[in-house]
Amino acid sequence: RCSMPTINIAEDVCPVSEFRADINQKLKHAAEKRRPILLTQHGKSAAVVLDVKTYQALLYERDLVEDVRIAEEQIGKGDTYSTTEVKNLLKKRYGVVKG
Repeated sequence: RCSMPTINIAEDVCPVSEFRADINQKLKHAAEKRRPILLTQHGKSAAVVLDVKTYQALLYERDLVEDVRIAEEQIGKGDTYSTTEVKNLLKKRYGVVKG
């Protein structure tokens, strides 16, 4: 599970101008700490910078949550299969099913 890492106000809030001036170090910091950088512009939040691993983990988590939501909806509608039906579907698709 990924969940968005908590921003450390003292370390992870950065004006855009400061970020621009030291972009390589700021990106390194985000990757090492695995925390987002909150960029500000004129004293207001403007954007969030994430390292790629954290971003990909968040996308995976979002997709997983959506799959669970869909499954719960299908269960609520009674749109389910018995174990025997699943085994038969798998056998038809893959040939052999153990268990």
